[in-house]
Amino acid sequence: MMQNCKNCSSPYTGNYCPQCGQKYIDYRYNLKDSIAWAFNSIFNMDKGFLFTSWALLLRPGKVVSEFLDGITIKYAHPFRIIFIWATISAIIGVWAGTFEDTGIALNEAIGVDTKSLENTKKTMGLMKQYMSFIILGMVPFYAFATSLLFKSKKLNYAEHLIVNSYALSSSIMVGIPLTFLYAYLSHVSFISYINFALGAIIISRVYAQVFQEKWYKVFFKYILAFLITFVSFLIVTVIITILYSLIVKFLGFENAFMPAK
Repeated sequence: MMQNCKNCSSPYTGNYCPQCGQKYIDYRYNLKDSIAWAFNSIFNMDKGFLFTSWALLLRPGKVVSEFLDGITIKYAHPFRIIFIWATISAIIGVWAGTFEDTGIALNEAIGVDTKSLENTKKTMGLMKQYMSFIILGMVPFYAFATSLLFKSKKLNYAEHLIVNSYALSSSIMVGIPLTFLYAYLSHVSFISYINFALGAIIISRVYAQVFQEKWYKVFFKYILAFLITFVSFLIVTVIITILYSLIVKFLGFENAFMPAK
């Protein structure tokens, strides 16, 4: 016999309270339930994390379009799914050494001096600890870029955030196998080029389906969006770094981005 809801005292008409949605529970929590709850809370399986991930690989345009149209119950939220995949990618990337090695390789390629290279190594070592948040931090800049380049769909900025969260999630998923490959081949430049090209194709595919433009036009727009994102992200990063340096200098703390004397 069902009782009244413990949350709002309304009578149950099924397994959930018709007033507040509280689930009817007539048992005590145990370890198995706690583990299952934690797993579902993190990966949001009830909201279709695996289903959404698979759908993004097969038909990303449909996922994004349906979510924007209000069909959300069967899909994982875009901010949740990109956070999960960014975290997974960051963990694997740190394990394989791709992030730090890529940054060092790029600096060596442009011929930076030894002192600057040492600073780069230190900075990369600090940044890799927060790689998942750095990936997430790129989404608003991508949204800004696509809001400038794709105006025909007349999406607002929040909707561009959704589009790019799903698009970048698709790119991250496809790029993870290359990260594993790097751990064994160690050809950082080659794998970085392949990863960028593959990511460009995947994200352009999402853009083409969502914004309903021809793929080859969208591909060039993505390259432009990437450049806008990179430049704007770099400008904001430089500003934050300068402010950080001024603050720690004023407070008398050690600057983590500067070499120790």
